[in-house]
Amino acid sequence: ELGVLYLYFNMSDPKIGHHPDPEQNRRNLLLRKAIKAAYDWPQRSRRFYNGTADLYPGTIPPTLDGYDTSFTSEMTEPDYEKAKAYLKEGGWTADNLPELDYHGVASVQTKQMFEQFRGWMEEIGYPREKIPFKSHATFGDFNKKVKERECTLIGMAWGLDYPDAENVLQLFYGPNGS
Repeated sequence: ELGVLYLYFNMSDPKIGHHPDPEQNRRNLLLRKAIKAAYDWPQRSRRFYNGTADLYPGTIPPTLDGYDTSFTSEMTEPDYEKAKAYLKEGGWTADNLPELDYHGVASVQTKQMFEQFRGWMEEIGYPREKIPFKSHATFGDFNKKVKERECTLIGMAWGLDYPDAENVLQLFYGPNGS
């Protein structure tokens, strides 16, 4: 299968995405970098995909034109110390970190993936009560919230319709930008 899994940040949400205040915008970038640095893709692959997922950084698979060959597989490894350093640089503390609602369809596996993610965030000092799970009864309900930009964080997947980088990049621009 040619598909991609990724963590989605709602860049329209000023508590984690773009912010009109340049200083807060810088702090939000460091928060996103901390989350990315703490994300353990190898563990996700082992636990949920029997270690069969091909791990690579970015959203364009390495088999497609447009993949940045300067990316290395080490970029998918977690680095908790780097994540903590990003939080410190941004002035983030357990008291001022924003609530990050993690959305998903109501299922045991989605809840397990959420708990795994929340565990990684706890490793870097994020209070668990500041990362609640927002459950949706159906994929349609979930997808509606995504399109309305009401989700802060979600684990996403996309099975490519055709083997071209455009098929992945279209998810982030134009009418699909939400």
